[in-house]
Amino acid sequence: MRDKGSQGHAIALGGPNLLSNQITGVHPIGPKDVRTIAILLDDYIGLVVRADSPLKSMREVADRLRKDPGALTIACGPALGGGAHIGTVVGLKAAGVRIQDVRFVVYKSAGEAATALLGGEVDIAVGTVANYPPLLGAGRIRAIGVTAPKRLGGVMAHAPTLEEQGIDAVFTTWRIALGPNEMTPAQVAFWEGAFAKVVQTEEWKKDLERNFWSPTFLTGERAAKYLEREGALYRRIFTEVGLAK
Repeated sequence: MRDKGSQGHAIALGGPNLLSNQITGVHPIGPKDVRTIAILLDDYIGLVVRADSPLKSMREVADRLRKDPGALTIACGPALGGGAHIGTVVGLKAAGVRIQDVRFVVYKSAGEAATALLGGEVDIAVGTVANYPPLLGAGRIRAIGVTAPKRLGGVMAHAPTLEEQGIDAVFTTWRIALGPNEMTPAQVAFWEGAFAKVVQTEEWKKDLERNFWSPTFLTGERAAKYLEREGALYRRIFTEVGLAK
């Protein structure tokens, strides 16, 4: 039998699927089956339309969908229950839209969803913000909203948040460092210290900027409480859209 102390030499990076996979029955492993080391960053969802679209804002989208939830088609990928889908659901729900009747069209990836948007197959595409800067820079799409608490930088600086548009919603597809439950307190402390140093480096900060990620660093009880709150949120949302098992 291997010494439990040897279990702290390998870690993994994860995201909200640590919560959603268990809720939807895709995989039995959830947050209680691993050791949370640190919450590392926030990655937000962007909502975009073609440059020639008559849709000008998420406020306008919400107004139309409140009257008729099936009036517009929204492309997401790679699956219902993914970050792009759930982030959009959070925003539309906060705007008073009956989310069960919204017409989501699922593609294999955010890239394919964007291609479908450009081809006129759908009205709106959603995905993590890093998918869109090249198309925004080329003037082929417009960003009508982001799920961040404040505006992002670079080419996304002109994209208003949902909250700016009167929609009280923020959603992040956070990233997390995980280890096995068998890790000792000393091993957890080692990795917490290692990541505490990493997030202060210029390389890390440049990577955040390049991908439009926001710095968030939580460890210990704060990280555990964060996951607990996110788990309750995900359970409510997935139950409401009929994806919870």
